[in-house]
Amino acid sequence: MKGQIWIAASIAIALVILGEQPAAAQQFAPDFVLKNGKMITVDNRFTIAEAVAVRGERIVDVGTNDEIDALVGPETTVIDLEGRSVIPGLIDNHGHIMEEGPIWQLELRLDGIETRAEALQMMRDQAIALGTG
Repeated sequence: MKGQIWIAASIAIALVILGEQPAAAQQFAPDFVLKNGKMITVDNRFTIAEAVAVRGERIVDVGTNDEIDALVGPETTVIDLEGRSVIPGLIDNHGHIMEEGPIWQLELRLDGIETRAEALQMMRDQAIALGTG
């Protein structure tokens, strides 16, 4: 009986010790971190974050400098952006059909638009005006 209690107590102590590791130690540290910048997230609110952590080819976290610093490991490269901005990757795979033949009538300028809802409403209005909506 004493032996079983000792084994159970040892297992409980081991679980407590292992469970007390900081979150950064329980996961893989990022390969590199960009901090002290303006990370333009292009989420629904166009949130601007201070820092980003990247592992491999994936962004693993975005947040404040303190939140991202907690993830840094001994092999993590940390780059201080000194207030510079970071924008998401852009893929330019489009054509300018407005410049081809009579289709120019379809052009809809979105200059000055501040929300997606506003742009979508302009597109609806244009479709109705052209008799396609």
